[in-house]
Amino acid sequence: MVLPNKDLWWYKDKIINMTVTITLTTAGRDVNNCSLYSNVDGYVTPFATGVTRAQLLGGYTSTVVPNGTSTIRVKPIGTTCTNSLDITVITTTTTTTTAPIECYGYEVCADDGTGDRDAYPFTYTNCNGNVITSSVVNTQCREICAQRDSVDSSSGAIYITEVGPCL
Repeated sequence: MVLPNKDLWWYKDKIINMTVTITLTTAGRDVNNCSLYSNVDGYVTPFATGVTRAQLLGGYTSTVVPNGTSTIRVKPIGTTCTNSLDITVITTTTTTTTAPIECYGYEVCADDGTGDRDAYPFTYTNCNGNVITSSVVNTQCREICAQRDSVDSSSGAIYITEVGPCL
């Protein structure tokens, strides 16, 4: 990783970079071996070198663009061309939404057909996200509040019925 300021080498794990896709719609023949610069350091240190014309025309994605960059300078290197192209960075915000946890009431019943008083185990995830191991006595039922579709038992004597949202 090339840092925008060489004096920050000890701080490299703390620097946050942007991910930017740079796409040129046209490019002359001299635009083949390019360096990319950021306005953050005054276009001094390239954050990418050796970027090809084909990459820029196809959409070159860099994950090391210095945070806060508003303009990227594309500059050919190793040619007689002294022109450069400044591109304004258009930022977008990505948000992640977590769906609310769906909690439902369940009736957990045991019936092995014998009428005895054995207890049968089952597990579920409560509304706080904790996995709970519990049991129900044969011929009895228990009502629980659990995350949707989390109630489970390996016993053939357990019957699970969703009864609706928890109150």
